[in-house]
Amino acid sequence: MATLVKFYKEENSVMAFFPQLKYHKRNFNDKIKMSYTHIGQHSGCNVDYAKNLRPSTNFDECLDLIGELNNIGYELKILNKFIM
Repeated sequence: MATLVKFYKEENSVMAFFPQLKYHKRNFNDKIKMSYTHIGQHSGCNVDYAKNLRPSTNFDECLDLIGELNNIGYELKILNKFIM
């Protein structure tokens, strides 16, 4: 089954945000979801923080992160609308 992911642009990087995956750590609520970046890799991300980021519209800027996620076993269903 594919994992839903949306890519967001942070200052100098791209973050993968998984809206259906809870970040399973103590003391976190349902607003904390799983995210992934090249540096830091898996971490929690508040949905409100993600909503304030700009979704990536450039497939090329996400390509390395998509490859990294595929290499660690993710089958992704990408929610972004890329401008080609």
